[in-house]
Amino acid sequence: MGLKKMDQNMLVDSIMLVFFLISGITGLMLYLRMRRSLLLGLSVSQWHTYASIGLLVIVGIHLLLHFSLVVGYLKNLLKRK
Repeated sequence: MGLKKMDQNMLVDSIMLVFFLISGITGLMLYLRMRRSLLLGLSVSQWHTYASIGLLVIVGIHLLLHFSLVVGYLKNLLKRK
């Protein structure tokens, strides 16, 4: 039994938000030179790296889920020019 499209999008968008927040907060911590802090056994740098990789993956999934929308938008954009 699969998720409804709306539920699927909400799940992907929620995961994307979590990765974005972790990546942003840890990026700020790195900028402020708070590199030695450990969270659940991982350094801030490791958290930032894993969250950023996760964000790239989930954005890719997000784009695949909306592929037809992106293609339609691009076709419409090219028709106008």
